[in-house]
This record gives sequence, C-alpha cells and structure tokens, in this order.
Amino acid sequence: MAKPTAEQIAAEAKKLREMKLKIPRRNAFGDDNWEVVGAQIEVLESNLSYDLMANRWGDTAAEEDYSEHVYDSASDARRWMDGEEKDSPTSAWAPLVK
Repeated sequence: MAKPTAEQIAAEAKKLREMKLKIPRRNAFGDDNWEVVGAQIEVLESNLSYDLMANRWGDTAAEEDYSEHVYDSASDARRWMDGEEKDSPTSAWAPLVK
C-alpha cells in the first residue's frame, strides 16, 4: 500500500473532526469514542510516533492516562499514515455516524 500524502492525511484529520460529534460518545463497553477520535486526530496532525503514543496512552503512560483502546486506535491511525493499513480511520467510524 502507498503512504497517504500530506494532503490526504490533513483531509482525514478534518473528516474525523467533522465525524466526532456524529458518533455515540460511548461504545458498548463504556469506552469514550470521542477520546479515541481525538487521539487519532492528534496522531494524524502531529505525526506522533509509537513511542510518543505509548507515553500518552500505552504501557509507559501515567496510570490514569493508560487506555489500551485509545492506544490501539491511535496505532491504527499511525499504521494508515505509514501505508501499512488499507482502511482509513474514518472508514472504521463511518458505520456509527448518526
């Protein structure tokens, strides 16, 4: 897969911002979907590395900030940016848009 261009990444972040308030705030497990979308936007806009994501939400984050769900979803955005993931972050959220 080809890596998305800077313009495609910026467009994806913009679409996520537009989608955020159109998806349910919480999933069936009580996780905060909006926090997840915010993390994906941050990854796209700030080009966060896996190390920085781990410090924010992963294994090396402060206990109160640790979230496997947020880290995994942020990693999905990173993999899409790196051309390792076919589906964009918005494609995963599209079925939940109301």
